[in-house]
Amino acid sequence: MKLLGESEHFEPATHRSYPWSRMHSPESYTDLLRTLSSYRLLADDRREALLAAIAEVIAAYGGEFELRYETHLYMAKRLREK
Repeated sequence: MKLLGESEHFEPATHRSYPWSRMHSPESYTDLLRTLSSYRLLADDRREALLAAIAEVIAAYGGEFELRYETHLYMAKRLREK
């Protein structure tokens, strides 16, 4: 936001945040983790062992959990050229 606010090409920016959440099962959460580079870079056997352990913990604690997110939106109108 600082760089956008300092730009001479845009009007002052506005910011909005939108909290939201998603319930995850062991399967949906491990599917999500498989998309992250920190997990993708692990050797296949290590990754699958880790994901299986994570799925076991989720299953042991009720089988699902809520993961909270917050999306940030920054908007600024471009100034017309003089």
